[in-house]
Amino acid sequence: VTTPPDTVLVTALRRSRLIIRPLTSNSQLLEVSFVMKSQTSASEINKILSQLSLLKKQVYELDLSNCHLNDESVKIVSTLTMLSKLNLANCELTDILIVPIKGIENLYWLNLSGNELTDNCLSTLKDIKSLKKLYMWQTKLSTEGLAQIPSLQSTGSQN
Repeated sequence: VTTPPDTVLVTALRRSRLIIRPLTSNSQLLEVSFVMKSQTSASEINKILSQLSLLKKQVYELDLSNCHLNDESVKIVSTLTMLSKLNLANCELTDILIVPIKGIENLYWLNLSGNELTDNCLSTLKDIKSLKKLYMWQTKLSTEGLAQIPSLQSTGSQN
C-alpha cells in the first residue's frame, strides 16, 4: 500500500509548472510531466527533481522528454523507487549518462529516442530486468545490438 503524496509538496511542484496527476482517480501513484520545463537549465531541473525525489514512493510515471539533463539529473531520477514508465526522449543523453537508470527496479517502459546512444549502452539496458518496452528511435543503436535484449518489445533504432 502506497502512502498518500504530500499535498503541500505536490502544490509547490505544480507551482514550478510541473503537471502532476494521480494515475487513476483513487490512486496514490502519480504521473509527472516536465513538458512545461523544456527550456529550463539542467541545474534548475535538478533542483525540481530533488524536490520530486521526496515523492519517490508515489512517482509511477515521469516524462522528462526534451529537457536539458545531466549526470546529476539521471542519478536523482534513479532514486524514484516506484517509477515504472520513464520518458527521456531528446534529453541530450549519452551511453555513460544513462548508467544510473539500471537501478530502477520497477522500470518496464523506457523512451530514450533522440539521444546520442550507441550499442555501448546495451550493458546498462540489459541490467534492467523489468524492462519490457524500449523506444530508441533516432539513436545510433544497431538492430543487431537491440537483438541482444530478447525480453524487449523494442521499436527499433531508425536514424
